[in-house]
Amino acid sequence: RNRWLELLAQHPPEELAAQVQASLVRIVREHLAGLRRAMPREWLAEAADIAAAAARNRVEAGQAASGRWCAWLEDDAVLGEEPGHLPCWQALADMLLVNDDDRLRSKIDVRQGFPPRSDLKERWTALRDALAERPDLVRLLCEMRVLPAPVLDPAEQQTIAALARVLLLAAAELKLVFREQGIVDHTEVAAVARQALRALEEESGYSLRQTLRVAHLLVDECQDTSPDQIELVRALTAGWQRGDARSLFLVGDPMQSIYLFRGSEVGLFLQTRNRGVGAIRLEALHLTRNFRSQRTLVEWVNAAFARIFPPAEDLRSSAVTFLPAEHARAEDPRLPAAVMLWPQPADDAGQEARAIAREIASLRALQPGLSIAVLVQTRALAAPILRALHAAGIPTLGVDLAALSDRPVVRDLVSLGRALLDGGDRTAWLAVLRSPPCGLTLEDLRRLCEAAGDAPLADVLDRGGPPAGLSEDGARRLARVGPILAQAWRNRGSLDVASAIEQCWQALGGEAACLDDTELAAARQYLLALRGLQEDRGRPTPDELGALAARLKDRSESTAGNPVEILTIHHSKGLEWDVVFVPGMGRMPRRDDAPLLRWLQLPNGEEGSDLLLAVRSIGAPNSTDPLAAYIRRLQAGRVRNERLRLLYGAATRARVRLYLSGHAPLAKK
Repeated sequence: RNRWLELLAQHPPEELAAQVQASLVRIVREHLAGLRRAMPREWLAEAADIAAAAARNRVEAGQAASGRWCAWLEDDAVLGEEPGHLPCWQALADMLLVNDDDRLRSKIDVRQGFPPRSDLKERWTALRDALAERPDLVRLLCEMRVLPAPVLDPAEQQTIAALARVLLLAAAELKLVFREQGIVDHTEVAAVARQALRALEEESGYSLRQTLRVAHLLVDECQDTSPDQIELVRALTAGWQRGDARSLFLVGDPMQSIYLFRGSEVGLFLQTRNRGVGAIRLEALHLTRNFRSQRTLVEWVNAAFARIFPPAEDLRSSAVTFLPAEHARAEDPRLPAAVMLWPQPADDAGQEARAIAREIASLRALQPGLSIAVLVQTRALAAPILRALHAAGIPTLGVDLAALSDRPVVRDLVSLGRALLDGGDRTAWLAVLRSPPCGLTLEDLRRLCEAAGDAPLADVLDRGGPPAGLSEDGARRLARVGPILAQAWRNRGSLDVASAIEQCWQALGGEAACLDDTELAAARQYLLALRGLQEDRGRPTPDELGALAARLKDRSESTAGNPVEILTIHHSKGLEWDVVFVPGMGRMPRRDDAPLLRWLQLPNGEEGSDLLLAVRSIGAPNSTDPLAAYIRRLQAGRVRNERLRLLYGAATRARVRLYLSGHAPLAKK
């Protein structure tokens, strides 16, 4: 919200369209200039001759003069670098690239203006083959082909201005809501603070720099700064000159910029490194020695990520290049260093989690002192990992990652509550009798159901004594727990639900049956939350018992027994372990619905930024507006580049061994 409010403070709604158009002109000009620099001069001349000849052939063959190829029928058609030359370039790209795909064509025919067995077709083939040896040029052609025309029609300009007014009204309404409810959010706090600083400067005549008298400024994690934060650095260093005994030190690794969703912009780091901050020019120092990982891991990371990182930096698409590291750590005698790739035969998170649990158990048996972590892309991926490790009896540390309902002990408490609320809920009663405090086998449960017939199990237990047909062990167990459950069922109306569950669970020996102190902490967390729910809403329903457990985050924590740590990749930043597992490699991020407003404010090659803004038609949400499609493509590329950096960040957390696992379907092509 702060970003677009700041934007509207600088540019009235009526001027936004002009800003977008100026940005498009600059973007198109930079793309075309880059293509002309990259393409050899003789290729440019040959490509223009081929495109013009093909266009004439299409007209002579009787094709209607419509489409981008018609640009080559004009007298001034040329592969230049001005925005007006874009149609010629895009027609050339259409001639060389597969439709809706970023690959070179394998063939071309008379429909594109190339008669069979003609000299023109042979020249096209030679040009195509030459381009195949230049993937950088092919990439530039693909990016240029989807550029929108750098002109907004009057309807688009009016829509942008109207939506800007709506956004301003919405911001004003939000302030009224804040005032009425007496609350604000973090975005509002930051906005008010910025306004207060500006007001102070305007009234007193003193800048922020003069007020604070900053002489030396250090900014850490600078690769994840936002425009607001860079503006603060500019304000603090305004007026600084070389040789005036002041210093600015910016620390950051662009290969680990992973907070796009929070508004960070790695392009600002690249722009600052290249152009400086205000009048201050910076000297770049590259630190390449890796003191964390062993040689095998460093060499593998260097080889693997050099292939998948972008070949060139690009501020708009958040593309950063890979910088190889040099290992500086001695070999660890406890465990041979290795990178393990585990392709999964099926997209089954549970199966993958169990395989990880087995490997962790083996590693802990081999070297009990190893520090081990499982790094997940999202919190949802942590749940099956936690379940598998708990089932294997491996202590874990994973705060606020999984739902409390993933804990077996909490599911047992939910089942006990459902049973005490409904004597006829046979599933709940069977779950209670099967749970660790009771421990009846499936065969004994089957025989108990046969003996009960259609009668509720609560009534069967209340009759006293185990029914005939149970095993000796089952009869002994039921003789112990049956009276406890029957008493809890009879007294259910005299206690609140939370107290009834807790007293019955404790009487059954639930606390003693917990695997470790984290299980006990999870049970207590649930019971405490259940009491709070009762105070707010009264007696809960059976469904509310389960919904509460699913809604709560597991906050049980223990460092006893050298637990395996489970955390998101984002939270692992700056940390390290002997062994790291990264599961779910084939999982793709969820696709978001098309927003009403697509916009980007991107750093450019100078010290400024470009504004791109497109409004979705409410009546046609799937429309293919070129500007909206271009913004969508840019956003997708930015997310893709950040996912590469996220994987790099995860892989470089390991000291001795790295495991990468996941399932990915085979590509159709």
